[in-house]
Amino acid sequence: MAITAQSISTMPSSLSWLKQFLKDELSPYRGRSALVTRMVIAATLVMAICMTFRVPYAFEGAIYALTVSRESSQATFKSAASILSLTGIGGAYLLASAWFVISIPALHLLWVIASFFLGFYAISTVKNFGASSTFAIMICIGVPLWDRHVSAETNVEDTLWLCLALAIGVVVTVGVEILFSRIKPGEDIVAGVADRLATVESLLVCFAQNGPVDQPTQANVVRLAMVGTSMLRRILQRSAYAPLYAEQMGAVIALTGRIVDLAANLRSPIHLSGDDRQQIHLLAEKVGNVRSALLGEGAPHLNLFHVTRGNVPRAIPFVAEMEKTVQLMKEVLTGSASPSVFAPRPSSGDPTATFFVRDALTNVAHIQFALKGCLTASLCYIIYNGVDWPGISTAVTTCFFTAVSTVGSSRQKQLLRISGAMVGRLERLIAISNRWMGVLSTPLSATGQPSKNNDGKDGNMTSTTEIPETAQAFGGIKSWTNSKRENRENSI
Repeated sequence: MAITAQSISTMPSSLSWLKQFLKDELSPYRGRSALVTRMVIAATLVMAICMTFRVPYAFEGAIYALTVSRESSQATFKSAASILSLTGIGGAYLLASAWFVISIPALHLLWVIASFFLGFYAISTVKNFGASSTFAIMICIGVPLWDRHVSAETNVEDTLWLCLALAIGVVVTVGVEILFSRIKPGEDIVAGVADRLATVESLLVCFAQNGPVDQPTQANVVRLAMVGTSMLRRILQRSAYAPLYAEQMGAVIALTGRIVDLAANLRSPIHLSGDDRQQIHLLAEKVGNVRSALLGEGAPHLNLFHVTRGNVPRAIPFVAEMEKTVQLMKEVLTGSASPSVFAPRPSSGDPTATFFVRDALTNVAHIQFALKGCLTASLCYIIYNGVDWPGISTAVTTCFFTAVSTVGSSRQKQLLRISGAMVGRLERLIAISNRWMGVLSTPLSATGQPSKNNDGKDGNMTSTTEIPETAQAFGGIKSWTNSKRENRENSI
């Protein structure tokens, strides 16, 4: 009874965890709608081009349309170049290595295991995760191609078709990103800073009203503090702004990150005096003035306030630090202080940037990660070949897609991939059922037979080309199963 009660009591907590997980994953943020729109357009164009010109493996090109970086135009070009280069390297590796082991079963199995190890090692050692996953996808898709009992020419053609589909996906994605950047250039840095300042202002207004803090506002401040400003710094670093403006915005980004961290640690006291609430309300107005100055591309409102040294709210000690931070932002934007004061000192001893991580050949953790992933993918490969079910070779792809360095992120990716597969399978079953319902609802003649055409043939199924595709697919599965059974009996 105790065990039953415990299992019942833990079920609501699991459901609440799932609800919170979906809420965090699907919560909107600035630019998400535009990003999803560009992804959908790119994937749709890739599928349309591949279907028009009958290019196989179009779905892989659509997947690549989702993996290209979209931080900025320069980042998109770099990510696309890395993906294209590693796609070519992966295709060349498959064509060059599989040729020597395709006719020897023992060597072929060792080649598959070694290829899986190489793919996971690339994921762990290559800095660009999108590029490393590209190489891994080429391996986990190319290996099942070379397992088929077809001619070598067919395998080579399919490998080249796969490379072409992936290249189409990358090129179309880059074209869509360039088109959107020219139609609506946007200011990602100013928008990101303004969004953070608006969230801090909303939180301070709640404190000034001496009421309960809005839960979504508090959660948004905590989320922004956890996200940090690394994305804004990276966009600024890869941008082509003037040196003075880049220096100024770098200081503003640093100060914005500081004020968000301070706001995330604010706790509402039990009671605030009238003077404290007035001081917090003035601070909220100052934050709003800085935000308005940034969005207005000027600083007309920044001269309207000065930091008061007295009457600091004692119940919330971080307010004084926030006022100092807002004053520094005002000085940077109005030119009262040089932005170089807030810039980090350059290091003279940093080595040059590399494509791989610096400890790729010395850190044993990379080898351990590759061995774990290789073991998992190899077991999936042996299982689906042992049961003679090549259709579930996507299990190997799942191993590569969800292979990340942290356990939490890996579990998150696994849950999302399995959930997406279940939703896709449900949609497929609904489509098949609707098609069969259309076949079963075909009108019959008065004699109970299908209606006839003028030429005396059945009006619904005059030939095998007019049989529904689903029925042909089931017939193909049945004939394929029978042929497999006959091959086993002949071999025995």
